[in-house]
Amino acid sequence: MNTNTTINIVGGGIAGISLAMGLEKSGMEYKLFEKNDSLTYDWVGLGISSNIFQILESWDVLEETKAIGGEIRQFCFVDKKLNDLSIMKISKPPLSVNRKLFYDLLVDKLDQSRIKTGKAIYTDDFDTDDLVVYADGIDSKARKSMHPDLKLRDSGQLLWRGISNVNLDKRFVHSYHDFVGENLRFAIIYSGEGCYSWYLIKEGNVNNLSKADKSDLKEWVKDYHSVIHEVLDNSEGIYFSELKDIAPCHRSKKGWHLGNSLLTGDAIHPMTPNMANGACLAIEGAHVLAGSLSNATDKEFEEIIAGYKQQRSAKVNRVVHQSWYFGKMLHQRNAIMDKMVMNSLRLTPQFMFDKIYSAVLK
Repeated sequence: MNTNTTINIVGGGIAGISLAMGLEKSGMEYKLFEKNDSLTYDWVGLGISSNIFQILESWDVLEETKAIGGEIRQFCFVDKKLNDLSIMKISKPPLSVNRKLFYDLLVDKLDQSRIKTGKAIYTDDFDTDDLVVYADGIDSKARKSMHPDLKLRDSGQLLWRGISNVNLDKRFVHSYHDFVGENLRFAIIYSGEGCYSWYLIKEGNVNNLSKADKSDLKEWVKDYHSVIHEVLDNSEGIYFSELKDIAPCHRSKKGWHLGNSLLTGDAIHPMTPNMANGACLAIEGAHVLAGSLSNATDKEFEEIIAGYKQQRSAKVNRVVHQSWYFGKMLHQRNAIMDKMVMNSLRLTPQFMFDKIYSAVLK
């Protein structure tokens, strides 16, 4: 594409910032519009699988990313008392980082003059010939305008998460611990020296539980191992969200673009966090799109954005489906089914875990 052509990016989340990074590294012009007054993120965890490392290296941020995070070498399913159900080694260890630190790292690498904050942008703010990529998140106004009938799928599960600055026993270093059972999950993920990201997932009514605070969370896990209370006690901020996605079967017949406008990231393929891969899909998608645009002429733009869905949908659908299924499987209301899941985790062989995890690396 002619480097004088400007790509308009709407949304300053991970997807939008990643696309800006890719375009800037390719020497292309862009403008990024963010409705909030500043570019910032919550203090929560973010997983970066090893297939993303080459992208970060091409952006010259891989070593800096490693410096602000922690390598995850094993995945441990445990019961509420920290008794091991299964321990799975990870042959290509991912990173767990503080999302805010990673986000700030990327933002600081960008040309700040191209970023417009405090600017709410809508589909009718651009001319029909303008090239616009909407990375405006799970509640995307652009997606709702393009596909009013494409609805979010509600898992019925609620998420609380944060970052804890605490030194834990050595078994937690370089490990991802997932406490499962009784229709509740609590995860503790090593995210660098003296730093652990965590989350709690349970089913419930959002109207009743959206205001839950730390004392509520501690009450829910009062019978759990004391390390969970230690993590919560050393966490300042707690961030809440509902777990929703878009079912691949509902999205399959929908276009990802309309004219010169394209949807990317959570705007078109939001996912539940069970595979810890939502940000990775956004980064990978941004890298693919930036690479395609940098090698194209102006006349090829429509062909590129039309082909973007074909490039990305197979992997996106696979990971979204797997994450949804995994989350549903681990939350059983029936005590007998819950025991069956716990026993199946005890019996799951390493090769089966490798097969499941490989879905995010392909």
